[in-house]
Amino acid sequence: MFISENAITQFPLVLCEVKTLNVVDLSNNRITEVPDGVGNLQVVELILNNNQVGILPSKLNFFYPNEI
Repeated sequence: MFISENAITQFPLVLCEVKTLNVVDLSNNRITEVPDGVGNLQVVELILNNNQVGILPSKLNFFYPNEI
């Protein structure tokens, strides 16, 4: 799902309900906070480059490729 360069200011909460996505590209928007529900999102790649994220959820269930 590619939603980049749209001047989005809030992380789309509906994405937290989607079970599996390969890529979620929210780059080049104006997102300042990632909601707690993002930890439920099963995504291979979450791209948030060039946003203004200052708040991340306290609990994230992401893995990093070099940890496998």
